[in-house]
Amino acid sequence: MKLKRIFAANIREGMRRVREELGPDAVILSNRRLEDGIEIVAATDYDERAYAGMARAAAAAEAAPPAPSTPSPPVAAKAPAAARSEPVPPPAEVQAALPPAPPVPPPAAPAGGRANGAAGRVSWPQDPMLVRMQQEISALRELLEQQMASIAWGQGARRQPVRMKLLERLLHLGLDAELCFALTEAAAAETEPERAWRAALARLAAGLASTGDDILGGGGVVALVGPTGVGKTTTVAKLAARYTLRHGPRRVAMITTDSYRIGAYDQLRTFGMILDVPVRVVADAVELRGALADFADRALVLIDTAGMSQRDLRLSQQLAVLQTVPAVRSYLVTAANAQAGAIDEAVAAFAPAALAGAILTKVDETGRLGGVLSVLYNRRLPLAYVADGQRVPEDLQPASVEGLLRRAEELAAADGGGAVSEEALMLTFGRRVAHACV
Repeated sequence: MKLKRIFAANIREGMRRVREELGPDAVILSNRRLEDGIEIVAATDYDERAYAGMARAAAAAEAAPPAPSTPSPPVAAKAPAAARSEPVPPPAEVQAALPPAPPVPPPAAPAGGRANGAAGRVSWPQDPMLVRMQQEISALRELLEQQMASIAWGQGARRQPVRMKLLERLLHLGLDAELCFALTEAAAAETEPERAWRAALARLAAGLASTGDDILGGGGVVALVGPTGVGKTTTVAKLAARYTLRHGPRRVAMITTDSYRIGAYDQLRTFGMILDVPVRVVADAVELRGALADFADRALVLIDTAGMSQRDLRLSQQLAVLQTVPAVRSYLVTAANAQAGAIDEAVAAFAPAALAGAILTKVDETGRLGGVLSVLYNRRLPLAYVADGQRVPEDLQPASVEGLLRRAEELAAADGGGAVSEEALMLTFGRRVAHACV
């Protein structure tokens, strides 16, 4: 059995070094946390009986009484020898010699005879030993998860190489882990890598939907909602320009509810002047209903709303204004280069507007489409249009699921250097098994 002691900054780095220096069959014997990192003792050619014998020998050595030593002459700076050589009384004698502890008085009630929540709380000091034990248990759990993750990944790579390669490609698209696992399950029957890839993409496409060219084809009252900075105003201008090219300027009108951002109305009014399309700014539900009554003869009325964070307290007020118009159809505008978590929060926050679909902007500014595809798939939100530039009206097309997946593949292929590392794959796949077992 070959033992090796490895020092590292954290558990993940330690596990990586164990695999590099001792190989994937190494066994972790112990670990402990140091001030500047962790210490891991690992072994190859592990013999459990030999290790158990070593452990028993070490325990016996610790339990053996110390050998008698020759007393050294007393030093003046220290206590007298007689004082240092007194026998230590047994615990029972010490306990009997101690005076009884005074009774602990009950806590005094605050003025008024009632204890409020803050004043009535007792702050208990934490035992340093317990804190250290908690830290060591947490480190041990993390180490165990790492070990099980490594084992699970190694077994999966040997037994199911097609599935593991498929998982790697799906993760490289940027899809979330749970969706990747679901797609690999859907393609589990395939034994050829390319067929498995096509089967997984077909399953993904089946869970995505598009609304077609419904805004420009169906008309009506359409509101674009979404966080700030995603391109709602430019998208309104693109839709108005495309509709004008098809049906003329007398059939479309634009309204903005953005009275918060300086210059918001001026930007939309500039587009209106170029297109010869009327633009109105409204501040509340009454003005909105009045503007819609004035534009009752227009086949398409586009409403540009104020950009607000999903955590903005004014968001509910803005959505309440839109809900006063029964016929309005709301579309969430979201940027393709936003994080998946932020997109998912936006979908949840704007859900009270009864979203009819989504419009994806800034596709030309992202390196991955997997995040937004995961949200659309999980939320079952259809996609209406895709914008991949600032040009009005050229850079706006009706959404196509097949086209979007093809674009996602192209982006992943163009970023070949950003392939998912083996360690990330191990953690993604293996921790799913580890969490189920720990």
